[in-house]
Amino acid sequence: LHVQNDRALDQTLETALSLARACGAHLSCLHVTPIEAYVAFDGFGGVFVMNDVIKAIDDEEKILSERLHAELDNEDVSWSYKQVTGNIPGQIASKAALADLIVTGRQPNRTEFQGSTIGLLGDLLHRSRTPLFIAADDGRIPDPTGRVLIAWNGSFEAANAVRSAVGLLKLASDVHVLRIEEHKEEAFPSTAL
Repeated sequence: LHVQNDRALDQTLETALSLARACGAHLSCLHVTPIEAYVAFDGFGGVFVMNDVIKAIDDEEKILSERLHAELDNEDVSWSYKQVTGNIPGQIASKAALADLIVTGRQPNRTEFQGSTIGLLGDLLHRSRTPLFIAADDGRIPDPTGRVLIAWNGSFEAANAVRSAVGLLKLASDVHVLRIEEHKEEAFPSTAL
């Protein structure tokens, strides 16, 4: 679970807890402080780090850690928390290399040194081979035992996504396939799906 102190934290946390409970999974929470947060530039091309910036970042990290510990200590899910500094998508992809699923939100806290949500999600899709679960931003928590819709276009990417989701698909009460017709020579037939 990619965590950051933003308005989507409760939604992504509850989503991850719902999935972890359904699968009997361990929840690994990861907070990444962008390396760019520590660097400031002056008008003459110099780079320096300001002590008050470091203190503000440390205070923010402590608040987030304490909040997660207070919430997760009362849950029935095994969990861990790690804080690292670096490139956000790179750190998430690296730490999730052996994970079954990456859970993240759609609306990160926007700052001048963080890119857009689309940029983060796009980077994760290209850098990581771990399936990505994007929590809804409308307050609804997914029901892992509810209905599932697979968007199928016969591509290797769609096949990989389905194969990676077999564990969750087994929990679903009903699975529907929406076939998207594309003329590709290497497409897998939907009947095989």
